[in-house]
Amino acid sequence: MPSSTKNRRAKDKGKKSNKSPKSSEKKGRKKDRRLNAKNADRHDLYQRSVNSPETDVEFLRDTYRDLRGKEAKHLREDFCGTALLASEWIKQGDDFTAEGFDLDEEPIEWGKRNNFAKLGDDAARMKFHLKDVRSLSDRRPDICSA
Repeated sequence: MPSSTKNRRAKDKGKKSNKSPKSSEKKGRKKDRRLNAKNADRHDLYQRSVNSPETDVEFLRDTYRDLRGKEAKHLREDFCGTALLASEWIKQGDDFTAEGFDLDEEPIEWGKRNNFAKLGDDAARMKFHLKDVRSLSDRRPDICSA
C-alpha cells in the first residue's frame, strides 16, 4: 500500500463520520422495533427457535400410520411447556385430543393465552396437567411425545 494511502487512513481514523445517524438515534423518530432483551417474549422466542409443530405432527401421524396401520387420535405431550405441539395436533379435526404434562404453570398459562385461545371451542379437547410426567394420563395416548 502506498505511504500516502496509509497516512490518509491514519488521519481519517480520528475524524467523525459524515454519515447521517441511524434512525433510532434521530430525535422524534420511531425507535428500532427489532427484538432485543428488553422487548422479547422468551416463550415466543423459544417456540420460534425450537418448535416446528406442523412438521412434527405430520411426522408423528405418518409414522404411527406406517407402524400401526391406523390413525393416531390422542397425543400426550410430556414437558409440554406452551403446548404448541398439542395445539397443532388438535387443529387436525374434531377427533383429535391431547393431554399435556408439565410442572411449570407459567409456560402453560402462556400457551393457553397464545396457542389455545386461537382454537376457540376446540381448545376444550386439550387437558393440561400440572404434574410430574411420570403421572398417569386420563386416557391411554396413541402417541407420547417429549
